[in-house]
Amino acid sequence: MLCVLYQFIGDLNEIVELSFSAFDLSIELSPYRCRDYLRLYMDLKRPEVNERDFWNYELCGNISMIQKVYYSSQRVFVMEFHTSSYQSNHTGFSGKFTFRNKDQYESSVKKIGNLYSFDSTVAMKGKFFSPRYPQNYPPKADFHYLFHARRKERVKVVFRNIHLHNSDCTCSNCQDKITVHDGHNQSGVVIAEYCRTHNNQSIVSTSNVLFIRFQSDEVKQAQGFSATYKFEYYKLNTEAPSSSTAVFTTSTSVEPDTSVAPVTTHATDSGTMLPTTFVATTIMPNELNCTNCYCNKVVLSIEAKNGTINSPNYSKENYPADVVCNYTFHGEGKERIQISFPDVELYSPYSDSDTSCEEADTITAYNYINGKETILFQWCTAMIPMLMSSSAEMKITFRSRAASRGARGFKAEYAFVTDFGIKTGTQETDTVCGFTYTSEASKNGTFTSPNWPGLYPKNTLCYYHFYGMKNERVHLTFSQFDVKGIPNYYKCADSLGSDYVEFSNYKKTPGKKRLRYCTDGRHGNNWRPKKIISVGTFFKATFKSSSQNYGFGFYGHYEFMPESQKSTSGSSACSLNRPVVFLTLFMIANIISVMH
Repeated sequence: MLCVLYQFIGDLNEIVELSFSAFDLSIELSPYRCRDYLRLYMDLKRPEVNERDFWNYELCGNISMIQKVYYSSQRVFVMEFHTSSYQSNHTGFSGKFTFRNKDQYESSVKKIGNLYSFDSTVAMKGKFFSPRYPQNYPPKADFHYLFHARRKERVKVVFRNIHLHNSDCTCSNCQDKITVHDGHNQSGVVIAEYCRTHNNQSIVSTSNVLFIRFQSDEVKQAQGFSATYKFEYYKLNTEAPSSSTAVFTTSTSVEPDTSVAPVTTHATDSGTMLPTTFVATTIMPNELNCTNCYCNKVVLSIEAKNGTINSPNYSKENYPADVVCNYTFHGEGKERIQISFPDVELYSPYSDSDTSCEEADTITAYNYINGKETILFQWCTAMIPMLMSSSAEMKITFRSRAASRGARGFKAEYAFVTDFGIKTGTQETDTVCGFTYTSEASKNGTFTSPNWPGLYPKNTLCYYHFYGMKNERVHLTFSQFDVKGIPNYYKCADSLGSDYVEFSNYKKTPGKKRLRYCTDGRHGNNWRPKKIISVGTFFKATFKSSSQNYGFGFYGHYEFMPESQKSTSGSSACSLNRPVVFLTLFMIANIISVMH
């Protein structure tokens, strides 16, 4: 038997961080208990322990069974290592320690009760955290963060790190989550929800007030979140510019925040960081040797909710060679950018059957997920499907090669939308993307994936709630279904990056019977969902897309019918105990091969 104490003592204004790189202590699985263990004392004021002191964690097993990083709340961290007389070949543990400045984890304001209140008359920017951060948040937490800005100011929040208890749930079912409301309290419209793990998630209010609620249950806790806030003054410079640059300013300068993990920022060609200061640079015509050239535009939803963009010289002459034009879109709240291309003609040295874009002129769409700019798609073809961003930011880049012989170019129509392109049902205010369908409003109708009939946006979660009258059942069928994932044995699993549509008879709890559907792209037009019938008067459909796949989504039909009445469609019903996989290929599916 062995007992060893490890003491870590920091300076007066420091806390201790311990991270494990290897961990292997003996454990008895039945019943579950530790033979050898490591106890962590993380809330000590003095570097000593006895049998009456409370330990925070008792660890054993392998490294996949434990949390990797732990923090003390004070300057002292003590570990107590015990081994039993049981002989084993377990290797023990190794790791590293770091003393960190405690101030970097303190919110810019003190809380009153469970409320943190931030006001732009006091400070224009700052930081805030989940309770006890960087330690794990407490069980049954319910904390509120209220932001008050001056008139004409907006609140911008960036969640640098989010690490909540990771369970098999969506944000509507997860008990540990962050909810962002556009208003003074929980009655405001929900513009963002976060659960599980995320990085560099930004959100901008649509008014001068923002309310954030953080909740947790008693089951299991994680580190929580760290975030920064900034009050930005939105005023467009309307004075006639002396050059080709129009500046969209804020009331604060751009300064790096070194107190938390760095966040990705975006820069225009002029070098100005976005979106703290927006700069729209217009290249003058004589620089491109054309008569109607406008490039590098920044499009702001506070100026116009819809409009058009086009390539240089569009509709008058062929566009010039060797040009790069960036069109950057910035929305607010839960807005998404929906963009379509009614007219496209690009120069390409290849035949129509060639899918390469290497030497051709291109249009590239960029998405922003977890603060990172990623290529959504790139085209050199005349057929571009309707697109939707995953957040309130998006960028379109047009590039013509040096050897371009010119063509008509393109015209695109954009809109900042909050309905995710879903045009039926009643949009709910208590979730980011949720829609209600009631028997009282209509006995039958249609519902679609976001951005139908275009490609559905990545990293998106939408709910469809159906409410029937007494003794009615909800009948769902699909005439189109193209939601990409890994079906069959893997059951469209989140962990494998599958997109899916899920059905449940429960609104807030997962329930024992859930059907998930996704397609793997290998089946023909005959594979479509059979009829799905609810058990009771309520039914819920959930659409979830990952950051990996793309597809055209679904076009569904709903019908509220008396329990004993058979459907007018004549198709057989699908049991909730028998999952099936569907796929419908579209007439324009040949576009997909061009998008790679």
